Amino acid sequence: MSIFFDDFNRADGDPGSSWIFRATSGSYNIVSNTLKFMGGSNVVVLHTTGVTYSSADYKISATLPDAAAPSGYYAIGGRRADYGTDDSEGYFLDRGVSSLALYKRVSGNLNQLANVFTGTGTANEVMRLELEGTNIRGYINNVKYVDVVDSSLTGAGDACVSALQTGGQNRYDDFRVDGFVDSRVVTGSGGAVVSGSAPFSMFPFKASGIGGGIVGGSAPAAFSYAFKSGWLYRKKITIDHTKVDSANAPYTNFPV
Repeated sequence: MSIFFDDFNRADGDPGSSWIFRATSGSYNIVSNTLKFMGGSNVVVLHTTGVTYSSADYKISATLPDAAAPSGYYAIGGRRADYGTDDSEGYFLDRGVSSLALYKRVSGNLNQLANVFTGTGTANEVMRLELEGTNIRGYINNVKYVDVVDSSLTGAGDACVSALQTGGQNRYDDFRVDGFVDSRVVTGSGGAVVSGSAPFSMFPFKASGIGGGIVGGSAPAAFSYAFKSGWLYRKKITIDHTKVDSANAPYTNFPV
């Protein structure tokens, strides 16, 4: 579920009304269809505005067109809230030259939660921060490097980018915020199969059946499926009916 997306594909200049700037120095501009940090002596935060966050659980990602330089870093953040005039609470995932660090800022106090060696970063990496309950995770190109538990910040806040780069090199592209979960319900008229809400990766279909439930009962006599074609973990399988216990036969038509 998409909450917010910006590809920055527009005229050079101010980022626009979807973003609000928080800092004592430095700035961000659109440059060549990317969001570029123009340099500054302090941490500079640009955060989303006018976006509805119905849950505190979401994931933030951005493409990094340039590798991080020794004099600065990239950062994306979530559950961000203003603290004072130009500071921010929130969780911040920082991309250094060869590391990925996770910080939290609470009531103006900054604490490091993790700092992991990743090898030297390259251009066009995709950095992702996932906030799911008390589970905070950090990824580079879909490889998980950070996985911690912290309960300090539970409000939805908003998402942001942050940077410190005196040379004004760091750029961002394809900034997005997405939710986690969609409902998948599976039921049987003779007995419940599964009923509830689950992530895409667990239940890729809706199903309804006649007869006993699949869980804790005999197989239904008839079943209908609505398969989710975009499921990342789908796999075609073949069922051999001769392997089914003969005492429960005949089961020769498996609609898989």
